[in-house]
Amino acid sequence: MTILHLAGVVENHGRSVLVGVRLPFRESVSVRVACACKADPCATHLFCKFNGLRTTACHRCVKIGIIDTGANSLHEDLQGASLQGSNFIGGQSETFADDKIGHGTFVAGVIAAQPNNGKGIVGIAPDVELYIYRGYDGKLPPILAAIDQAIADGCQIINFSLGATEAALKESYSVLQQGIQKVQDAGILAVAAVGNGRPNATATLYPAGFAGVLGVGSVNENLERSSFSQTNSSVFVVAPGEK
Repeated sequence: MTILHLAGVVENHGRSVLVGVRLPFRESVSVRVACACKADPCATHLFCKFNGLRTTACHRCVKIGIIDTGANSLHEDLQGASLQGSNFIGGQSETFADDKIGHGTFVAGVIAAQPNNGKGIVGIAPDVELYIYRGYDGKLPPILAAIDQAIADGCQIINFSLGATEAALKESYSVLQQGIQKVQDAGILAVAAVGNGRPNATATLYPAGFAGVLGVGSVNENLERSSFSQTNSSVFVVAPGEK
């Protein structure tokens, strides 16, 4: 039975992961492009308004874990990005790159799509090291296994673009809470989508609703809350979430 649902990326080209977050850098580096809007066709809309963030959000020494549906390492806008990972669902021959849904690939692109290639968008932090954990199948055990691997790999940030209400989680609520606590005890920042209005806009989804998790909501190009984005105390920061 599916208890966790994907969130943070929506059908209308959602852009709601990690934008507006200052990453915990040990040192500063320059971004390769001041504004990639001229070179990357789909970056000419909302993201150009957030280019100033890229001056502090790009660092090869930062490891970001993405626990999701995987990420297609052959995607044209991820060529040149630093990707590695592990697989926790599907058959033994499958890898983290076998993203059969596309959700995790989208998340990876929002974070690390490459600039100045004339394709797609530009990620908010194209020089980070991405650790892709293919662990989403609607159930909790693969996600917990992915959390353990992300900690072992030394990730400094783990992104969860997924969630469920406490009622949907039932007895798994405390298990997920313990998993997130393990992340925090390791000194890792947990970032989670607050949700896309499921089951309603005021419902709190977890892990975004847990204490210490940085919950990300969605705004439109006028910096107004997206109609589908959750509105509750789990929202810590908002980011571009619709075209």
